[in-house]
Amino acid sequence: MLTPRFRVEQTDENIILHIHAPYTDVNESEIHVDRNQVCFFASPYYLRLNLPGQVAEDEKSKGHFDVGSGDYVVTLTKCNKGQHFEDLDMVNTLLKAPSGKNLTKIEVLGEETDHQDLLDFDWHIDQEISEEVPEDIIGLLPKYGFANRKSGLLKPLEADLPELMDLKYPDSTPASEREKLQEDWENEHFSQEHFLADWAEEDELIKPLLEEDLHCVPEISDSEFSAEEQERLIRLPKLDIIALTAAEQKTALLSLAEILFCWAHEQISTQGDTGPESARSVRRLSSTFSWLRSFTSVQKLTLSCMRRSLCVPLYRNWKLALAAFEKTQKILKRGRVIIIKSLLNLIANFAECESYHIHSQLYLEPYCVWIQSVSEETFSKLADSIEKHIPNKSDVGWDLEELEIAGQMTLEEEHDVMESLTNQLKASLHVRTNVEDSDDSDDSECESDSSESDSQSSEDDEEPSSTSTEDKTDK
Repeated sequence: MLTPRFRVEQTDENIILHIHAPYTDVNESEIHVDRNQVCFFASPYYLRLNLPGQVAEDEKSKGHFDVGSGDYVVTLTKCNKGQHFEDLDMVNTLLKAPSGKNLTKIEVLGEETDHQDLLDFDWHIDQEISEEVPEDIIGLLPKYGFANRKSGLLKPLEADLPELMDLKYPDSTPASEREKLQEDWENEHFSQEHFLADWAEEDELIKPLLEEDLHCVPEISDSEFSAEEQERLIRLPKLDIIALTAAEQKTALLSLAEILFCWAHEQISTQGDTGPESARSVRRLSSTFSWLRSFTSVQKLTLSCMRRSLCVPLYRNWKLALAAFEKTQKILKRGRVIIIKSLLNLIANFAECESYHIHSQLYLEPYCVWIQSVSEETFSKLADSIEKHIPNKSDVGWDLEELEIAGQMTLEEEHDVMESLTNQLKASLHVRTNVEDSDDSDDSECESDSSESDSQSSEDDEEPSSTSTEDKTDK
């Protein structure tokens, strides 16, 4: 856990805390007040302050999160109105544990252990304020987030990074290296067996997802926002989107299209039945979220989307990726309302996954605000450009056409083997049938010969008897 930077102000009646804990989940933050002790928690930050006077959390107390500064601003009521709290600028004094309190250490018990309740948590542990990255250094750090406007923010979250992205060192890896690292990762994780298995089962596995009559993804209405959607927009942080340069606008638009592609791919794959696992699937599929990738051209955007769709998701199929591109184009052409509604759905989906709020704060929430100032024509032109730059199989770099030819030959060989076995089986059954028919015929002939023999024998026996009678008559 990290101790956040903070400062404390006061009025005659209140104490105001400014706690710097950027890119944390506001819904999971907690604060506990016990006389002169104030405890704050928002993973991965915790803070315990021992004030020189007593405060209370009453109906006049309030708090909010300033997304621009990354500060939680908490206003508490002084128990003794007009009391002046000394040494509020003495940071180490405020952090010092009460005298006589035994300091304890935190023991990590395992993933199955939930966060302790704030009331039961022992806050009396050593605290050390995390060092702030100087402004002049921040300007030199690799950038990421909406329109590449952020940098130096993810180091405090290193413990959670493996769940959030595939890029290991986001605050020290330049953008030019991210692209190469992403491509190397994709080359390593592309599975010929997985690709061919989905290709061979395309009729049974993929086509049902693409057929309109079986496609149960609900169409999002492009009418005005519903009351619930308006409320969600109102709850978004109040962001001041500074005017973007032409290069920043291009980067923002291309990353937006990539996010929409990944959402469309997951919608088709799950037939609209999304949940927490879908959030993980979108995060893993998106190079924007997984590698903090930014794009400089539509060609690089579409190639990245196609490559990742063939080495990351459950269904790795060319036609499915093409359908996701088509759905992305439709969303863009339908304009700002439908785009924002799609992002609001994705934000709600990410909220079900622990720590994914970082992606919402870095990308999705600023997009929802910025999109409202972009013309409909811009999105339509972006959709047209994507349609013109869908990559070919030869562009991907994994010899897909050769793999499909080899797969087709294997299927044909298997078909020939099965057909040969079937013919052999039929021939065997035919021979057996003929043998049985022959045996039946032989039995019938034997029975016929036996009957004729018995008949002849009977006639021979009757002849002497007749002759004897005639002889007797002559006598």
